[in-house]
Amino acid sequence: MGQYVSGKELRQLLIDWSEVRGVKVRLDARVKSLQGSATQRRKRRVARGGKRADCSLCKVKQELAAILPRYHELENKLTLTAYQVALNYLPRFLKERHAGPGIDEENLIQASVFKVLLAAHRFDCQRGQAFSWLTEVIKNEWKQVLRKDNNRQATWRKYADTLTPDRHRGITPMV
Repeated sequence: MGQYVSGKELRQLLIDWSEVRGVKVRLDARVKSLQGSATQRRKRRVARGGKRADCSLCKVKQELAAILPRYHELENKLTLTAYQVALNYLPRFLKERHAGPGIDEENLIQASVFKVLLAAHRFDCQRGQAFSWLTEVIKNEWKQVLRKDNNRQATWRKYADTLTPDRHRGITPMV
């Protein structure tokens, strides 16, 4: 599995992830817009009888291809770190929350890792420590999953109550 990253390494990892993710998102949007406009230009050129390659789209795609290895490397590091933290904190969290036997631990871990990846770009190093931020994101996601599960179970119980025979509710059926 490996060892935890230190607090400073995690902080730098989150900062690097935010920067690289921002660049990737901007380049993805640029490629999308250029593909649409390039397709329209190509149609007009073909209609006029001439055809020419679109260099700006090629350049943006090359920039995107250059940044993708770093993006995936940081994504894998962040995923592994979040997985290790979640795996370490899960037993204590479930014990404190008195979660029932119906909770799938792997689903909790997967949901928390995904939430960390979604929220990592919002990490602000001025507001606190990276490790405490990571554990709070994980714990909050677990609370949300348990809350949804409890709501689902409560809704199911209400529905099941409507399916019970009338004699159980003290009402005599009309025959």
